[in-house]
Amino acid sequence: MTLAVAMIQPGCSSSSGTDPDVGNPGDVWDRIEFDIQVVDVLWDVDKVTGDPGEPGDPGIKPPDKDTVAPDDGMIGEDTTVPDDPCPCDEGTQAEDVKEEEPDMGPEDLGPVDKGPCVPDCEGKICGPDGCDGICGFCEWGFACADEGAKCAKICIPDCIEEGKLCGDDGCGGSCGECDKDAGFVCKDDFKCYFEQCIPECLDRECGPDPVCGNTDECGTCGAGQSCTESGHCVVGPCQGVHPDKGKCEGHYVLYCSQVGGQDVLIKIDCTKEEGDLVCGWDPWADKFGCVEKPPCVPNCTDKECGDDGCDGSCGSCPVGWGCPSFGCRPVEGATCGYIEEVGFCWTDNWLYYCTGTAESGQIVAENCTQQSKVCAYDSQYTHTYQCMNPL
Repeated sequence: MTLAVAMIQPGCSSSSGTDPDVGNPGDVWDRIEFDIQVVDVLWDVDKVTGDPGEPGDPGIKPPDKDTVAPDDGMIGEDTTVPDDPCPCDEGTQAEDVKEEEPDMGPEDLGPVDKGPCVPDCEGKICGPDGCDGICGFCEWGFACADEGAKCAKICIPDCIEEGKLCGDDGCGGSCGECDKDAGFVCKDDFKCYFEQCIPECLDRECGPDPVCGNTDECGTCGAGQSCTESGHCVVGPCQGVHPDKGKCEGHYVLYCSQVGGQDVLIKIDCTKEEGDLVCGWDPWADKFGCVEKPPCVPNCTDKECGDDGCDGSCGSCPVGWGCPSFGCRPVEGATCGYIEEVGFCWTDNWLYYCTGTAESGQIVAENCTQQSKVCAYDSQYTHTYQCMNPL
């Protein structure tokens, strides 16, 4: 047989003052709220002597008034009631604490709807409109040029028709280059022939020849002589160098001086002088000398891409495109850039079109000239640019 014991613990009370019947402030039973807790401490009355309900029985020891149940529900001898048994603020009740859910960030609503594509044809008469359509197309034999601003006549290279292997293609381009390093040159019949360079020194007796450019091809001067720019040997080392003004030879400045009655050529390397210096005319000294390198002025006139002449760039092309003659041009397998599925004709009769979207597609290139066709817009059937049979 077991007995459950109930603990009475003072709770929070909003009442205060003096009871009119008792006269003791704040210590009246009818104004104090109690929390009644059933303590999980059980006495086995079978193991105690006497009447368990009889007060003063030595077999049962009721819990001390200063002892409360610990967290595990068992009363311990060393557990005492805290000074303030009510952790609540006056006039408030303890609320259950809810575990906060982790912040998962903003809800993923999928790709942002940018709305319908708005064609851009301002200042254009042809070419793509940016929405996989066109702003217009050129008549037969013409291709869209200058970013859609005009139609230019298609020039069909005559390399295949004329059997050219090198030289001009009839459209300002080339049918190929001969291996000059191996001694091959392009002749008037547009074929490569082996031909060893024959120097043409004419009346020169020293220095390089003006045709092949080989050093000392035309001869060398004797001791105490120097070779002039015209290719003649003269006495003394200072020939060709102005005695007062000096002379520039690459990044060297040359001066002629008299030492012990003999002409002596003085050569100064401007690159080894302090600062970024080059050989040039010094207006303050009124002669050639090592002067500060003039500022580089970038030149991007009529250039869409490539070097600006000052180690900078005139622009970049879509990934994989080439930059021939300072203009961006598509390459087979490159990213689409502004070329769309509808296609685009180049002025040298090449067709380019995109196999998919601008982000994931690739360029396909077709040489219409090799197919004996002309690049043109098919306005009747496919409504795309095609290599079409001549009219």
